[in-house]
Amino acid sequence: MKKSLVTAGCFFLLAVAALPVAACYVDQGKNAIVITQEVVTGDPKAASGIVLQMENTWNNHLFWETEYAIGSDGPAESKFTFYAGQLHDPAYSPVREHARFRDTLSYSYGSGYGAPGLDPGAVPVPETVREMVRQAGPREAVVSVMPVRDLYEYWPVSVDLASDSHAFSYFQEYRIPELFQIPVPEDAMAEITIQKDADNRCTLLQCNAKSGAIDIISTGTFGTEGCYLAYYCVDAQDRDLMPPGTDYGIYYVPYHPEGVKEIRKVTGLEADCMPIALEADEETGQLWALILQDGRYYLDLLDITGGGERQEEGYCRLVQRIAVLDTGSAADTGAGLSTGAAREPGLNTEPAAGKEISSPARMTLVPGGVLLTWQEDGLFAFVSKDSDGGYTLWCVDHFPEGQDDTGNTLFPTEQALLFDGKRLVLAAYPDFMSNNVQLAVFTKEGLAYYGRYRHSGEWDREQEVPGGWIHPVGIIDSGEIRRTENPLRLRFD
Repeated sequence: MKKSLVTAGCFFLLAVAALPVAACYVDQGKNAIVITQEVVTGDPKAASGIVLQMENTWNNHLFWETEYAIGSDGPAESKFTFYAGQLHDPAYSPVREHARFRDTLSYSYGSGYGAPGLDPGAVPVPETVREMVRQAGPREAVVSVMPVRDLYEYWPVSVDLASDSHAFSYFQEYRIPELFQIPVPEDAMAEITIQKDADNRCTLLQCNAKSGAIDIISTGTFGTEGCYLAYYCVDAQDRDLMPPGTDYGIYYVPYHPEGVKEIRKVTGLEADCMPIALEADEETGQLWALILQDGRYYLDLLDITGGGERQEEGYCRLVQRIAVLDTGSAADTGAGLSTGAAREPGLNTEPAAGKEISSPARMTLVPGGVLLTWQEDGLFAFVSKDSDGGYTLWCVDHFPEGQDDTGNTLFPTEQALLFDGKRLVLAAYPDFMSNNVQLAVFTKEGLAYYGRYRHSGEWDREQEVPGGWIHPVGIIDSGEIRRTENPLRLRFD
């Protein structure tokens, strides 16, 4: 026993003695981050006064917060932190949230082996299906194909809300076909499957669309007291736009601890309008809605403070509609897809002739404007605030190297930006594990400067050094994306 205590004491003393050596080693490299500027095109003076701010880590033990003033002769400045144990910052935990409408024609309910069986009255299925379950006999498997109109008067729709980052936590279905009254296509067919065991218990109840199905394409944005939702309908097979129902528009769903209890329309939409993206700014009382109509993207600004003719019913007031992008053809409505050349109305940039334009990847609200990004070739649009309080289309352009050979890039979905009225500054990492930064400065005349900023922590990755490498925060060792915040930021000096 004494020998074990002596041995343990020796190891403890050695560990304590080693701490200054380890601390000295770590301290030597804490400010060794070097940022190298690589001018690709334009004048780097266009980026004067801009500071890059980066957060990087090694194996969640070492952390650097680095600032680099573009155009300065001085080195990058780093704030260094060391943790003996791995640190998993909850700020970079996964975000799982959605607010959406969806069709609920297809479903599958089953009971496991030895379970008491399904109660058809306890699952949300039409009465016709419940009667089919009652008529099926023991050990029977029934497969029936029938018109959807025999099951539903209107196309079945639900709303799903789920969030890890708001003051509520539920996943609730609220069946609302009577609210929207989406017509059921004449040729829509459904296949019903029912299985029963020897004790006449229902073990499987399933419905699948066979033909003529409708897809509900929806978008939503969370607020503090509720969320805003919108949808449009397309044919599931040929993606043609379908009738959206009788009460078509943008809707508001207040949060409730027990789930969804209320849905109300706050503004109407024309039947051929496709709401692609929504973003609410409750501090300013604004709701932004990106609309695709007849092959053109429009950005609608709505007042959500209760103004308008129907204030007593909670209606929004349309303040302004801004033409953003003409795709050159009527929309191919599959999830907002549109084909043709990107012809920018009244702009100084050249169109992306022959390119296909997809649904936007992201809408970002910033002081003084709104940024819209698309997946293809770094296409983006920026809408800026005027001196009179209105908004105007400031530019449509392409972020350089906005798409790599594999079609992947971080720019459309994760970017940093600054706007001072004369310069729009955009920056992004090339990918989730890269420390290097791509930075572009745009004026109303177009691209003024583009440069790459190479981070010295990228060397281990490029040389394939084993044991991990430095990378932006928000990535764990397995490579799982865990970002809720962008580890890349910009500021004016």
